[in-house]
Amino acid sequence: MDTLPLEPGRGILCLRPNVSRAEALLEFSEAGLLSRLAHGPLRRLVDIYIPYRLYRVELLDGQSREVVHLALDSVRASFDVYAFPAVPQGPELRMVDTRNHPEPCVPEAQARDEVLQRGRRLAYERGLLRIRDLRLSAELVMSDFYIPYWVGFFGRGAVASQVRVLDAVRRCMEGDKLCAFVREWLAGSA
Repeated sequence: MDTLPLEPGRGILCLRPNVSRAEALLEFSEAGLLSRLAHGPLRRLVDIYIPYRLYRVELLDGQSREVVHLALDSVRASFDVYAFPAVPQGPELRMVDTRNHPEPCVPEAQARDEVLQRGRRLAYERGLLRIRDLRLSAELVMSDFYIPYWVGFFGRGAVASQVRVLDAVRRCMEGDKLCAFVREWLAGSA
């Protein structure tokens, strides 16, 4: 992935992307005609990396027990959660030398509380009427690994009027929450 021309960075551990730069360019260039007319063409494409924390969450309900691995962003604790069948390792991870990432700022206790709430929602989504005595626990198993994203800047002239974000692992466009965060972070106010 290409990086912004910034001062030399430091290595970060991130998930291996499933979307190449060429695929991201194609995805962003296929934006609808109305969007291009309203916001202008794609002006620039850059990669960024958002820090996440991975928790091993145990869901106990009477006699049943389930373990899930949930990753929560550590910049706002409000973006979509990643669920993994096991802790990512080996070929699923890589080191990237970049400065294109915000620093983690959510306290671990707050992140743990939020991941427990997300685990509770997950349990209820899977069987609301069957749950009798739900107990949850969360253990931090990987601190501050990064998820890659592609950011497309659209506009006419020197100013980008729209920012769109593509999750480089899940291959899906992100919503307003992450786009707003990226704009704020790049402006220096996040």
